[in-house]
Amino acid sequence: MIERMLQRDLLVKVAAVILALLMWVTAINDKNPLESKPFTLEIKVEVAPGRVVTSQDPARVQVTFEGRTSSFSQIRPDELKVTVDVTKYGATSVIVPISFVSPYAGVQVTNISPKQVVVGLDDRASKEVDVTVVIRGMPNEDYEADKPLLTVPTALVVGAKRKVDQVQVAVGEIDITGAVAPVASKVSLMPRDPAGNEVAGVEIQPAEVDVTVPMKQRPPAKTVGIRVDTTGAPKMGYKIARTTVSPEVVEIRGEPSVTRQIDALYTRQIDVSDRDATFSYSANLVIPSGVTAKTTRVTVSVEIAEDIVDKTFTKVPVQVENLPVGYSFLITPAEVDVVLHGRSDVLAQVKAPDVQVYINAEVVETGGSRQIIRQLTVVPRGLPQDVSIKVDIKPAFVTLTLTRR
Repeated sequence: MIERMLQRDLLVKVAAVILALLMWVTAINDKNPLESKPFTLEIKVEVAPGRVVTSQDPARVQVTFEGRTSSFSQIRPDELKVTVDVTKYGATSVIVPISFVSPYAGVQVTNISPKQVVVGLDDRASKEVDVTVVIRGMPNEDYEADKPLLTVPTALVVGAKRKVDQVQVAVGEIDITGAVAPVASKVSLMPRDPAGNEVAGVEIQPAEVDVTVPMKQRPPAKTVGIRVDTTGAPKMGYKIARTTVSPEVVEIRGEPSVTRQIDALYTRQIDVSDRDATFSYSANLVIPSGVTAKTTRVTVSVEIAEDIVDKTFTKVPVQVENLPVGYSFLITPAEVDVVLHGRSDVLAQVKAPDVQVYINAEVVETGGSRQIIRQLTVVPRGLPQDVSIKVDIKPAFVTLTLTRR
């Protein structure tokens, strides 16, 4: 009897313990549920010796982990890398599947996206190239830069063969703006191809070089004018009215024994042959030996204008027209000078017979004799009709005496 009671008590106690455990597990699971989380991890590509990665797409992959909430505290994404092994491949481009196993207890990988990576491969190569330094900026105006001095004349280019083959030179830059003394600096080198473009994805050894740019003091400066030198002649009837140049002066440098003899620089000859209109021209300056000029090219404006001249005809007889019937006349003075003012080529065509001067004697009262003063009328003949000629008569008035016969 007693044994049966003890057995029943033991079963009840075991059942109670199991029930308590189930309730505890349920409570724990409610506080620590199962969940999934995505993490972005870096892809590390392993290559065979003597090979390099030239491209990789993508560089990172999204890995989804599943586990209890408390388990995710042990995950450190920045310490994890997804490794892709391409050591067995010899091609230049391969597509490799991505796999990853969780290193954490209680956490498993449920998804990887994307599931593959495209890797570009090439043989590792190296070669020596010349080091060139590009000087930027200008020193003080009284100084000029000498040839840069380098600690090493060449550099080693290392990387993928097809990239290394593109590199022609390693280029560094140094700024000498305003310098009055040697400029020394540590200069970073950049790989460039024959067109001057940067070649990415290669390594330069050394990455930096020490560069010194010596400075030389320039000869003293002197400012002189600029004169225009022309050749040929404008079209007949036209002339060079004036020439202007921009800039009007130029700074030259040279030994004083040379520059003291120079008061101006001339342009190279500008041909004005057969020109009949103003024009502009970009002209080089003629720089004497032993001299340098701050400006070597100027803009010249050549103003072409009509060649207006005077042509004088002397002792031109004054003729009478419309003389009244029965009268004789006397003109004092009987001859005048005629001055024509016009374009030279036009006046060259005018000859003495073409210039005639008349006085009008009409409307004269009859009876006795009268003295009449008339203004001269000029009648030019044989002149071109499409041009204007100014006429000046000296004297402008004459005395006309009419006498009845």
